[in-house]
Amino acid sequence: MTPPVGAPFPTSLAYHRHEATRVMRDLFESGCSGVSGAYRVGSSVAGCDAVAVRSCYELEPEWFSPLRQLNQKPVLGLGHFPPTDKHDISGGATDSEDIFKWLGERKAGSVTYVAFGTEWLLNRKQAQELARGLELSNLPYIWALRSEPGVLPPGFEERNRDRGLVRRRFLPRLKILAHPSVGGFMTHCGWNSLVEALQSGVAFVLVPFANDHGHNARLMAEKKLGVEVPSKEDDGSFSGVDVAKALRLVMADKEGEEYRTRAKMVQEMLGNEEVHDRYVKDAVELLKEKRATAKSAS
Repeated sequence: MTPPVGAPFPTSLAYHRHEATRVMRDLFESGCSGVSGAYRVGSSVAGCDAVAVRSCYELEPEWFSPLRQLNQKPVLGLGHFPPTDKHDISGGATDSEDIFKWLGERKAGSVTYVAFGTEWLLNRKQAQELARGLELSNLPYIWALRSEPGVLPPGFEERNRDRGLVRRRFLPRLKILAHPSVGGFMTHCGWNSLVEALQSGVAFVLVPFANDHGHNARLMAEKKLGVEVPSKEDDGSFSGVDVAKALRLVMADKEGEEYRTRAKMVQEMLGNEEVHDRYVKDAVELLKEKRATAKSAS
């Protein structure tokens, strides 16, 4: 619940109480195999020659050195493996054609895409506060909603039908994020979602729930790529008022111009497929060297 000891720079990366409680339980309690996830990770790192991470120096150069010191191993950035179809925004003859027609009628950069991954199911309180925030913001949105039935406030969809879309199914996230009308992404801060969205130049409204979400959210906030919605330390609950404030700051307010500008700058760096290809090629070359050295030693 405190920033990493020995970090050679100021940082806010620390878990909130409710996040730390869950991480300790999930990582350090033994599973059906009799060992914990932490034991598996520690054993893997102890027995490896190098640690590879799905990241790059262009995004977070300051963290590679502390990670090397912590593990006493070489740390390789593998890049972000950017998707190759992100520029295909036509929608095609799919069940999402109505979404792209709706997006085509909106101003550039005005729409927020709201999605919280394939594993996290919103409870009633979370869904209602998010809906309240979207309504209070008075900004356009597309919400890929995964929750139990009947969690939205009564009349929410009818009141906002001209301003927002709610779809209770999987949506083509990459194509939506790449659409010129989309300027923001409200996300649970799963790493896969974040690194894919970085390729599209959208700013983040950060709503972390569990696992690594909290650290990821604070990293994006430190990079001025988005704003984290404030939550209670003990249970992670948040208010619709704070959701609306964060959303308006990221998407519309003059004070949030820095986030929108930074998102476009990072897109230019991280949207370059050649950069990421170089990381993969460098990692492959290192593996070849390790193999050749091992053969020589035998």
